[in-house]
Amino acid sequence: MAAELELARSETSPMTLKILGRSKNISVRRQVTRNPAAGPSLLRALAFDVDVEVRLGVVSNSNSVSVEQVLTVLTRDADPGVKSVARQQLGLPPHAT
Repeated sequence: MAAELELARSETSPMTLKILGRSKNISVRRQVTRNPAAGPSLLRALAFDVDVEVRLGVVSNSNSVSVEQVLTVLTRDADPGVKSVARQQLGLPPHAT
């Protein structure tokens, strides 16, 4: 598992990151969202992950800023932290009024 985590952290190959993004290990998926090489299509797929930390990683990744559709969906996330960060990335106030 340590090798998978290190690979998820440092890998730059889109195909390898895509495979790691499908890992059953939540820690590996979380690390993929923190990888600056994770592209918009991979982040779009991980935006619907069951783990809130994975979704939060998606909205925190600078590559997600260009994926307005994903961020818009995540502004309706059940987790308030994910919702708040997604709103901020879109230039909206953190909380809906």
